[in-house]
Amino acid sequence: QVDDASTINEKCDQLLSVISQPYSLQGHLLSVFASAGISVAPQHGESVDALIRNADVALHKAKELGRNRSWMYQPELSRNMHSRMSLEKDLRDALVQNDFRLVYQPQFRQNESNPLRVETLLRWPHPLRGLISPHEFIPLAETSGLIMELGLWVLRSACEQFLAWRAQGLTLEKIAVNVSAIQINGSFAESVAKILDDLNFNPQWLELEVTESLMMSGITEVTQQIHLLRNMGVEFSIDDFGTGYSSLSYLKMLPVDVLKIDRSFVCNVTPDSTELGLVRTILDLAHDLGMVVVAEGIETEAQADALRNAGCPAGQGFLFGRPLPAAQAVDLLHPDVDLDDLRALLRENPDIGLVVV
Repeated sequence: QVDDASTINEKCDQLLSVISQPYSLQGHLLSVFASAGISVAPQHGESVDALIRNADVALHKAKELGRNRSWMYQPELSRNMHSRMSLEKDLRDALVQNDFRLVYQPQFRQNESNPLRVETLLRWPHPLRGLISPHEFIPLAETSGLIMELGLWVLRSACEQFLAWRAQGLTLEKIAVNVSAIQINGSFAESVAKILDDLNFNPQWLELEVTESLMMSGITEVTQQIHLLRNMGVEFSIDDFGTGYSSLSYLKMLPVDVLKIDRSFVCNVTPDSTELGLVRTILDLAHDLGMVVVAEGIETEAQADALRNAGCPAGQGFLFGRPLPAAQAVDLLHPDVDLDDLRALLRENPDIGLVVV
């Protein structure tokens, strides 16, 4: 017996608040969080089945927005859900048919021609929709559970490519692979170790990139898996650093070796900007902790100069080029390339992927 939608949302939020109240269980303080999807008769359906179906669609939206909230059904949600279900089917088919592709960005230390590392990036060339952004299909892979299989495929394929490059005489130090938070379960370290063992791959050649929010989550299982892999020799880096809620003083307790400053800091960086002041703070602290800092998303010479003058030792972005498939990247990875020739090559071929360190 409510008069308008705002009242429904208010009542739902009150209910979610009550559910989330902590309670004691065998000496432990626990909380349960919920999400709610709302549909209203008759505008959202005139039958029980229709109302429940549309409320479930709204529930998916509430979860997608971060959970622990309510969401009112809207007709466009059904259209989006249909598109999502279609894309999920295509995602499953692509995984079976091996339709995914990997591209690589090499990293160079300043004034050296020999590459040090390559970062692995995943691409999905859809036969009908064209190249689908990872920002679209990675969350879908996570919510559908496909990220587990897909993530291990990426890791194995990247390690195989790294070994192939070394067999060609390319003395790369490491290859970096991004890891989703969903992947790090109780068997993650074991799964990674098996791949490395199968390939006779030295764990010290591998760098795993994780998000800041995952490293700061405090989840015991995540921490245990990361420490198991670090004890094997695998290196960890924080991707998109600065977008989470970490305290800089907490960095000394994180099991990481590399910080990658998020592009949101870089895009507005100038010699007098607040962003540059924050970058300097991160650089000073990271230096004291023995960590390497990489600035992401550098697109202009002004940004690169400001970061370089601030002491940022590494950077990547479109200013230096775009990622390349392995067959094209091999020319840049050749250790005999002269640095001046390399710079000339980049000027003549702006689509070549390069990270300058």
